[in-house]
Amino acid sequence: MDDGRGPDQDGGGPCGTRCDGICADLSSDPYNCGACGRTCVVARATSACIAGECAVATCEAGFLDCNADAIDGCELEDGCAHGGSCTTSCGSTGTGTCTSACMPAPASACMPPTETCTYADDDCDGRVDDLAELASCE
Repeated sequence: MDDGRGPDQDGGGPCGTRCDGICADLSSDPYNCGACGRTCVVARATSACIAGECAVATCEAGFLDCNADAIDGCELEDGCAHGGSCTTSCGSTGTGTCTSACMPAPASACMPPTETCTYADDDCDGRVDDLAELASCE
């Protein structure tokens, strides 16, 4: 049945909304999102239109969308380097583990190194240069 607005682009059934002569779905078209001509532009991301509102579809490499707000897009640079250097809870240099990309890793997510002869508690066990672990320390 013809609704008087003309056929869809493919010549099929009725078109709900025409924007510049093209059939548009205002609930999902990122070029006509919520209204004809309302284009979704999202910083450092590929945009989407969900239920007539602009949204982040995917972030550019190296950026994260931590607040789910299309206004600022993918607002956080991903600085977590899984396996990279980090500072342990006892101040030694350990190996980092990324647990949540949007939250900085706590010191407990930093794996301490093996104890060495440094006159410091490298492995964060509360003992300096553990003689049981280091037979070579003098």
